[in-house]
This record gives sequence, C-alpha cells and structure tokens, in this order.
Amino acid sequence: MTVWSPLFERWMELSRHSVHRIGVEADIPLKMSDGVYLKSDRFYPLDGRTSWPTLMIRTPYGRRGLFRYLFAYPFARRGFQVVLQSTRGTHDAEGRFDPFHHERSDGLETVDWIEGQPWFNGQLIAYGVSYTGYANWSIAAELGDRLQAVVCGFATCSVRDFAYPGGCFLLHDALHWAATNADGKFSATRGAWNIIRKIDKKLQKAMYTIPLTLTDQKAIKQEVSFFQDWLHHHPPEDDWWETLEFFPTLEHVDVPVLMVAGWQDVFLPLQIRDYLRLKETQTPVSLHVGPWVHTDLQTYYYTAQAGIPWMKKVIEDAGGFVADPAETHRVRVYLTGNNKWAEAPVFPAEDDLLTMYLQPEGGLHRALPKESEPSDFVYDP
Repeated sequence: MTVWSPLFERWMELSRHSVHRIGVEADIPLKMSDGVYLKSDRFYPLDGRTSWPTLMIRTPYGRRGLFRYLFAYPFARRGFQVVLQSTRGTHDAEGRFDPFHHERSDGLETVDWIEGQPWFNGQLIAYGVSYTGYANWSIAAELGDRLQAVVCGFATCSVRDFAYPGGCFLLHDALHWAATNADGKFSATRGAWNIIRKIDKKLQKAMYTIPLTLTDQKAIKQEVSFFQDWLHHHPPEDDWWETLEFFPTLEHVDVPVLMVAGWQDVFLPLQIRDYLRLKETQTPVSLHVGPWVHTDLQTYYYTAQAGIPWMKKVIEDAGGFVADPAETHRVRVYLTGNNKWAEAPVFPAEDDLLTMYLQPEGGLHRALPKESEPSDFVYDP
C-alpha cells in the first residue's frame, strides 16, 4: 500500500477504515485444466485474523496502477480479502485473449482454488464493474450456496445484447473497446488515458469506413480477431453467441445482488432488464442508478461506497438481510433535475413513460409531427 491509498479513499468518500496495514501476495500462478496459467494478487488485512470474507475480482485490465486503488486497497482496509486476477490472455496471464469466452470455465476453476486455500473462511463475494461484472454473471448461477453475494456495476449478463441492441450492431462502443483492448494489455495507468484520447481521434473517421470489417484496421492499423467475430456472427440469433449468453441463468441466482448503473451508461437498459428478471424470480436484488457515463471514475467510487456496507450486512446477517423487505427489491435513483437521491418503491413506474416523436426538421417533441414526406438514407455495411 502507498500514500496514495488514503487519498483515493478520501476521493471515493468511503466509510472509515478499520485496518491500517495490508498484506500483499503478488503474482500467484493458478493452472487451469488446459494447462494455461493465470496470475492473481491477494490483498488481505493484517488485523490478527487468518481468514476473511473474500472478494473475487477477475479483470482484463491488469492488477497494477489505478485498479489496486479501486479494487483492492479500499476493501482490504475494511476487513475484506481480495483476490484480483488477470483474465486469460491479458497482461501476464497465459493463453489467447478471446474476450468473454473463458470467463465461465476459468472463473469456476478459480473458485475451486480459492475454496482450497487456508485463508478462505467460506464466505465468497463476486465483485465487479464493467467487464468484471460480466465475469461474475457467467458463474453466479452455477455456484449456488458457495457464493454469498454478487456486486455488479455497469455490466450485463449478455454480450450479444450489448453488441447488437435491437438487432443493430453497436459500432462505436464495440469498435472503441476492441481498439483499446486489441492486445489484452490495456491498463488503467496514466499512459492509458493518452491511448484512449488517440483512439478517440481516429474512431470517428474509422466509423465511416465501408465495409465494417475494415474499421478496426482503419482505427489502429491492425485486424482485431474478436471484433471480426462479432461482425461475422450476424444476425445476433447466430448460435455462436449462445455460450456468451447468461440471461437465461438469472433465474437460478438465489443470493443477494447489488447492481449499480448510470443514467447515461450504455448498459442501463440491459441492467434494468436484468434487475426485473431477478425481481421476478424473487432474488433479493437492489438497484442504484446514478448520474454517470460508463467511463466516469465515479462509477467505481459509488459502487464501493454502496457496496462495502451492503456486503458487510450480507455477511453479518445473511438470513435477516434476505428477509428484510426494505432490502429485497430496493431501488435508489438519482434525480438529475433535483440533484438528489430518492427511493423508488416501484421501478420503473408506469407514469414515468414519456413518449417522444421525431420531427421533420430534426429533434424530438411530445406532439405528433405534422404530415410530411419520409426521410430516408441508404447504408450498406
């Protein structure tokens, strides 16, 4: 731990820490069943105990730099143990980086390993934001009572529905992520923001490239194999997507779930859908929706702010938590007009539906447009 950790925790506005010293076991090799080695770091409180509740966080974004301050130190200083693992093919983890494809099998094998360690006390929480949240959904239903809770921020359980919302390819977001993560070495360090800025400048021009199969080469001068897979497996009903689809498994998740979303985040519609499905199956699920976009650091800050007391409550009183009506299907939303948080007893409320109509001169309005000739254009990707 460095002097930066307390400063980050102050920026994150976290509750007061209870642990002053942290132990770190770095670069732990873990052999998968196919012989590939993944690497993990373990962060644990030096508080006199020998075992702790464990947060499992599996990320393609590296285990150094900013991610230690967001995912490791804050939790270890508040009584949790963190296993932070690099996913297959990223950074110092062996294997081919094929996003999303190995998260289920590698995740389940990682849980098997954690359960066999002397420092594991039997309490496991899957914690994740963005890609790490998807990694959690890929295994949550199969773990059953081996898992105590799931914290999922700004992520969904369906890659297909992210890549093809409404059946149309989400070009900008898919291309941006592919260009940033092409080699599996992207990391949240100071230099990373320069990389993102450079990609942003090239992306708009690249998006005008036809056919779409050349857009990755236009953006970063190389073909990205997994991006090509996303394009070629169209329509989204293609069976190729089935192994990446975990929405049908939500009905089998029966542990408490905390979901954090952003009003301006690309995953919001899918997270609301996931929340409603969990609620329908009587899973104790809470949803918080705040004024954020996907890349806003506040997304990580708030997930930790809300997640730490929530996880402690689940660990300390699991039975009482599940039976508490106030926690069972709680929804907390940020009202952007009033700039304040509010509880939403019913979500989404029926009277919250606002219908807007496209207008002939552009823009939206609540009134139906005057009769006019249709606007059209031809686009052949």
